[in-house]
Amino acid sequence: MASETMLDYVIKQRETFDEVPFNNVDSLILSTIVYLLFERGPLGTQDPNVPLPLAAAMCGAPRESFIDDCCLNCKEGMVLYLTLLESPRFMSLTVSNYETCDDEQAEKQFAALTFHLPDGGIYVCYRGTDGTINGWKEDLNFCYTINVPGQVQARNYLEYMAATGPRYILVGGHSKGGNLAEYAALTCDDGTYNLISRVFSHDGPAFAQPPSERLDSPEYAIKLDKTVPESSVIGMLLEQRDTYRILEAKGALLAQHSPINWLLKDNGFAYTAKINATAMVLYGTLNSWAHSCTQERRKRLVDAIFDVLGATGAYNVGEINNDPIKNMRLIKGAVDRLPDDLRDDVGNMFREMFRLLRGEAVEKAKDNLPFRKDAGDKRDAPAEPTEPAPDPIVHVERGEEPEEPLHVVVALPDGDYRKAF
Repeated sequence: MASETMLDYVIKQRETFDEVPFNNVDSLILSTIVYLLFERGPLGTQDPNVPLPLAAAMCGAPRESFIDDCCLNCKEGMVLYLTLLESPRFMSLTVSNYETCDDEQAEKQFAALTFHLPDGGIYVCYRGTDGTINGWKEDLNFCYTINVPGQVQARNYLEYMAATGPRYILVGGHSKGGNLAEYAALTCDDGTYNLISRVFSHDGPAFAQPPSERLDSPEYAIKLDKTVPESSVIGMLLEQRDTYRILEAKGALLAQHSPINWLLKDNGFAYTAKINATAMVLYGTLNSWAHSCTQERRKRLVDAIFDVLGATGAYNVGEINNDPIKNMRLIKGAVDRLPDDLRDDVGNMFREMFRLLRGEAVEKAKDNLPFRKDAGDKRDAPAEPTEPAPDPIVHVERGEEPEEPLHVVVALPDGDYRKAF
């Protein structure tokens, strides 16, 4: 399995865009940069039509203020932020036309930024969901809404930037940003569309209905570069095309949605063959609802999912993992309180998801044990063992209550044990 991430790419790739052409890893990095809260720096006060060096846009305020309330508010996010400031490749860019809107009542989050490339082209980039429960709900709104708030705004923004006279246009984004990029490209006027050379969707949802006839055209298939991680759920929502590529990523399930966890090899994505089973259950369930239920029932099912998640009191998806046993109990209680016509569908989805996640946890526990025979890492093994060390025993214990989560228990060769999960 590959081990490098976008951080390694930023460190190693010192050549400018004049020396090494723009690629889909660059697109993912710009789609991550757009999560920064640029309104707290110079872009929040200056004329949006005047390009500013990216280095200046990322400074001019305490660095923590750019990431405090966004999905980059983590150790890896701060390291990436600081490393980008030292990158001759990315600091050669200028930016303009930062636009942002957050309307919780309308469940609408929108932000866009244009990156100016040295050769006269532009990269129009849309921000995706930010890791909050509200952001995830807007992703799932694609299951039942034809025109999600922000899509028309994305098209208008793209056409406005096309009128500024760039040599060519690249357009893209991560998560919902990828959907906005596709929607804008598929519905813009012909003059704008002809300027677009590539459309990048990084784990972005597809569409309940085709936005235009361009969606199935060979010309658009050539323009589109869609990538999804091997545990993709959001990027596989409503997806019926086979033009996406799957790549390796760290973490389990929704953690793989974060671009920081996507893996690279030789300065390119580390591609793999298939989506894993847990993700297939989740997006398969959501897609079956999208294709077999009325629009009103799809809306009720999506609302029910987030009513259940809301019972945990979590602001973002990561907080649900902080106390998984407690939150799984809260989720079960919330499912039990759902109306009769929703309880089975929503409950079955959560139960199957937890069952598969437990299976993944067992395998992860096995793989991470230093003394496993096939691990290949000899650092913790005796220098000259006289006989083969016994394999650890990995099994699952169920709690006292029938619905209590399972625990993965690892029995060590010396008789000790560890409760791994």
